Amino acid sequence: MSVGRLSCKSILDFAETFLNVQKSGSLDKDWFLINQMFDVNISYGEMHIPKPFYSKIQKWFGKIDDKNAEEAVLRVEKQTIVRVVNKWTYQQTLFNPLRSCRPMNNNFENRSYTDISDELQAIPDKCDFCSPLSYTAIDLWGRIERETCLTASNCAKYDGQHSLVIFKDHSPLKYNKEKLYDIMSICEEWFQCAHNQNPSAIFPMFNWNCKGQAGASQSHGHAHLLLAEKYHFGKWEFLKNCNERYQDEYPGRNYFLDLIQNSKVLGLTKTIGTAHILTNLTPTFGYDLLIISWNFDNDFRDAIDSGLKTLTKRFKSVTFNVGIHFPPLENGKLRKRMDLSTMQDMLTKKKPNMPYICYMVDRGDPSNNRYTSDVCGMVLSGSSIVSRDPFQIASVVKIPDILWE
Repeated sequence: MSVGRLSCKSILDFAETFLNVQKSGSLDKDWFLINQMFDVNISYGEMHIPKPFYSKIQKWFGKIDDKNAEEAVLRVEKQTIVRVVNKWTYQQTLFNPLRSCRPMNNNFENRSYTDISDELQAIPDKCDFCSPLSYTAIDLWGRIERETCLTASNCAKYDGQHSLVIFKDHSPLKYNKEKLYDIMSICEEWFQCAHNQNPSAIFPMFNWNCKGQAGASQSHGHAHLLLAEKYHFGKWEFLKNCNERYQDEYPGRNYFLDLIQNSKVLGLTKTIGTAHILTNLTPTFGYDLLIISWNFDNDFRDAIDSGLKTLTKRFKSVTFNVGIHFPPLENGKLRKRMDLSTMQDMLTKKKPNMPYICYMVDRGDPSNNRYTSDVCGMVLSGSSIVSRDPFQIASVVKIPDILWE
């Protein structure tokens, strides 16, 4: 299996190669484009460990093949940290593999399918969403229903046009491709209905918070649909501005195309038709995927399905967020599908159409949430801090989905 033209095997390998190439001044086409978008730094954290602390250090940071406690201590006393910065979005991530040895992380290596099976069987005696026709509100235009899910108006709205997609299965972990296709079909119809109700609302968004640690207020599986006026939601507007600044700086280039190209070169991309699954080089959380497509079609749906299966089946995620930013509606509907030549012409224009963007992140091990959170002040006001290596994650993302069935 190819790992990309540059054959970087880890985030540290990437960082060292990046700095060596930058120092040499001989940037080939691939490295020139990567350098145009990213900056990288390696730093070292050093300390002294008192001897009474050795036993705990060995317990937390020791490896099976360590000969004695001192090896774990030496590993901790000088740590290597890699910082990757996206120079256009200013999103940045600090990578330190040692942090995965702390008591709190996704812990997927130690989670079993028995844990997930228990979750699937657990249904409370009383759940309003299990009886949605009686105990959920209805949009003014009525409900939209498919085989696996239906809509309800949100009683505590984020915005004027805000509804829920309620899954017919109680457990949000009972996921399959049919359910995803039903959800996406409901999205398309709901956006049209909401726009007909308020023609000024043209900016669509979808958000699925799976379980409480990911922000869900109800354990029953459900997702959110929104349609905003005047402005798209903040992150989409920010990325639109980044793309325009990028084109001003590099005429004829497109930020998203170059992001995809850089990810391909580094071996961080899985392509499904015209959709691309990117393992984020500047992740917010350890398992952080980005799916980009200029069409809302089966390629895009299948890429989302592939990402979800990797997250839930390979990395055993039981709590996660999935968000989709849709481009503005055109004549009250989602943008028409573009063929390849139309897409290529459009992408070189001064203000090209934005893609459909799906964000997908794991939110950790819920068994830890009584004591710890996966979000700290540094994430909220500084930079993300991540222990998982995106190059190792990408090698799993690219494995054929059939192996997860």
